[in-house]
Amino acid sequence: MRRFAILIPLVMVGCGSEGGVELPASAQESAADAEPVSVATRTPEAREVEPTVRSVGTAEPIRAADLGPQVTGQIVDLPVSEGDTVEEGAIIARLDGRSMRAGAAQAASSAQGIDAQVRQLEQELARLRPLAQRGTIPSQQVDQMELQLEGARAQLSAARSGASQARTAVSHTTVRAPFAGIVSRVTMEVGETATNMPPSIIARVVDLSAVEIAARIPERELARVSEGAAAEVRFPALDRSFSGTVSRIAPEIDTQTRTVEIVVRVDNREGVIRGGMSAEVAIRAGGVRTAMVLPADATRGMGDSRRVFVHRDGRAVERQVRVHPLGAGTVEVLEGLEANEAVISPLPARLRDGAPVTTQTAAASSEGAALEDETSADPT
Repeated sequence: MRRFAILIPLVMVGCGSEGGVELPASAQESAADAEPVSVATRTPEAREVEPTVRSVGTAEPIRAADLGPQVTGQIVDLPVSEGDTVEEGAIIARLDGRSMRAGAAQAASSAQGIDAQVRQLEQELARLRPLAQRGTIPSQQVDQMELQLEGARAQLSAARSGASQARTAVSHTTVRAPFAGIVSRVTMEVGETATNMPPSIIARVVDLSAVEIAARIPERELARVSEGAAAEVRFPALDRSFSGTVSRIAPEIDTQTRTVEIVVRVDNREGVIRGGMSAEVAIRAGGVRTAMVLPADATRGMGDSRRVFVHRDGRAVERQVRVHPLGAGTVEVLEGLEANEAVISPLPARLRDGAPVTTQTAAASSEGAALEDETSADPT
């Protein structure tokens, strides 16, 4: 038990030295009296940046349809497989429609018979009207014939409607692609019964000629984004970037996260982008400005609020700064640092405020190309 009593304080001290816990004053004084740490310093680099708003999302097809029958029947033909490319109107599946075709034929025959009766009554009425006008036959006979014709015409209309519905039911035994695309999934087999209620899904067709990426950006960035704005979309799985356009901005803000959904459309005529791929979106906010840039490894912390250490009189002096993440492992310093201050970079993991340091000046980056100003979509 005595051994554990000794080890526990040692472990606690070790954890305090590795983490971001504030050391007591005595520990700070001890750090100040420690051996000097060899560090490199650099002054912030003035660099032109193009502001962007960044977020992440998932690629989705511009159109997708889960296809099922509008009538119930047994699948007798399934001519497509997953991955097949289909044109609009292509046959996806056929159901057994023998009984429906028989019903349609019977309905058509019935309509034809009633149509013949109507024509016969029309001819007879045309013959009787002149006779009634001359008084050869009573006018009541013509009136009775007109009533018969009116009833026959009503029957004909109903029969024709029934025949049309029967033909439509027969056409519904064939399931067709509503648009050109790719069969992404086939969920049933020949011999299975597909129902219209509850609806069965036989296959899914997607249009990947273009993709849409739905992403969320913080409410504070909304004023910098507009429909039609240019965007660059990178797909890590492909290690490629594509040009895109903001096609839609949601009319409402999520009050829980204080974010708004935007949709970016990307052309995919090459067919290399697949539905469900993760995407990194950078929307160009317009304008170029000069920024004070540091390597991200010169900062400590996450998000917009971080700490840096500057070299002053042989000591490391801690500064609280506000930054804006940029691409290529860099950040823009917005507040808390002067342009001519010597910043310790890279930042040693155990460096503390007031620690003695010896310095060497780090070579400033020679890259003068414009960077894209990255804004995290994390609402926090």
